[in-house]
Amino acid sequence: MSQVTQITSTCEAGTIITLNAWVDPSNCEKYLKLFEPLAAELRKHPENLFTAICVNPTDPGHIRIVHGWTKASAWFFETFVNGNESFQRFNAETAPMWIKPRVIEHFDRYVEG
Repeated sequence: MSQVTQITSTCEAGTIITLNAWVDPSNCEKYLKLFEPLAAELRKHPENLFTAICVNPTDPGHIRIVHGWTKASAWFFETFVNGNESFQRFNAETAPMWIKPRVIEHFDRYVEG
């Protein structure tokens, strides 16, 4: 199940990215462990505002990963998704766990003032 629903942002102030993945609850811990090195890699970049990993308490197979950036979606794709071995490995290892299509959204980052 490799289908992805995706929305992108062109906001110059940056983007907030949410990834919703649904896995069998028996695979939840494995999925989270596979994401840990990728989360550490994301957090090393000065453009990263935050990276949060969440599990829905009433639907333990629903995992949400949220990360904020000071750059737009195009930068994120160029820097991480296109050709980044860590992202490709994570997607290859977790794709068999998905029980329905992932939903990835890029929101325009609003900066007050």
